[in-house]
Amino acid sequence: MCEQLRESASDCIYIGDNLKLDAIAATKAGMLGVWLDREQKTSEIDLYDGDKINSLSQVPALLAKLTRDLQRMKY
Repeated sequence: MCEQLRESASDCIYIGDNLKLDAIAATKAGMLGVWLDREQKTSEIDLYDGDKINSLSQVPALLAKLTRDLQRMKY
């Protein structure tokens, strides 16, 4: 997928609602995996310590947070 966009995996974000097949797999592939946990499955929270959102409406705030984090890393 990243190759089609001509981007490295480390420059890509993958948001999916299946914890193992989306968020964890994307992270293992070198992307930033984000778990879209609409049902707030607290029983699975111990399986993943990455970014998590509960609604796609949270994507802009997540991107803003990631941008701030990247800017801090540069300095």
